[in-house]
Amino acid sequence: MNGNLALIFGAVGLLTLIVGATALPIMMGARGATTWDVDISSSTFVPQNLPIQVGDTVVWTNLDGLAHTVTSTGGQTELDSPILGNGDTYSHQFNTLDTFTYRCDIHTFMTGSVIVQTVIPEFSSIPFVFLGILALVVGLMLVRRRV
Repeated sequence: MNGNLALIFGAVGLLTLIVGATALPIMMGARGATTWDVDISSSTFVPQNLPIQVGDTVVWTNLDGLAHTVTSTGGQTELDSPILGNGDTYSHQFNTLDTFTYRCDIHTFMTGSVIVQTVIPEFSSIPFVFLGILALVVGLMLVRRRV
């Protein structure tokens, strides 16, 4: 009986370790980069505050009849669009964790921010790895008891 239990625990341990190893790239944030849209409309940035992840790109589109810019504030120089007329776009890829504040240089009351966060895991393999190791240890203990 102990031999069968050891075999079962060993198989469960290996399967859970395989699932954990397969999920590891997802856990480490291996998702594709995303493109986010910010509309410039009615002299506002919509959305005004945008949380994104490292590697994502933001595209600002001027849907207003007025010209606008996307210009960094607070000592940053990362965002520096030309003057955007109606229908013009400006894009920027964010590769650094930080909060990037910006405004329109023409209409300084227009402000916004991009909050770049670490990649959020969609699935964690930690429980599977733990269960796999636990099942293997129990299986080895049962085999050792039998000997």
